[in-house]
Amino acid sequence: MVTSEALDSAHFDDAAPLVRIAHVDSEHDFAGGEVQVLLLLDGLRRRGFSVILVCPPDSESARRARDRGIDVIEVAMRTDADLPATVRLARLWRELHIELVHLHTGRANVVAGAAAWWAGVPAVTTRRMERPVRDSWKSRAVYGAFTAATVAISPAV
Repeated sequence: MVTSEALDSAHFDDAAPLVRIAHVDSEHDFAGGEVQVLLLLDGLRRRGFSVILVCPPDSESARRARDRGIDVIEVAMRTDADLPATVRLARLWRELHIELVHLHTGRANVVAGAAAWWAGVPAVTTRRMERPVRDSWKSRAVYGAFTAATVAISPAV
């Protein structure tokens, strides 16, 4: 849940950032994908971008990001159809003046992607899986209406 304390604690560098980017990872567990997200956040900050990580409450990603000095807002994303989370995230994108949403996991693609679409904020998704994208309403929404681009982590993907 996005609380007023979370919004108050979220800040961006006072110097004009290149772009304000919200990165969304919906996983409670911590594995290779989450390592990639944290390394990306570190690199973007060094290059002048303002970044914030949106992830589940009490997740390992939240802890590790805070240890690195990265702003974190914890939002529960319980299912792909978590409408309350989508509404909270759309509000968050507007209130924090997010300019780009980067979606890092399957559930984030749907929940936070829909929020970005609803808030009128462009979103990109990272695809790590080598398996083909299924032809479904969800895939068409994620790789169509919800996102402006897909980033593949390798030529094989």
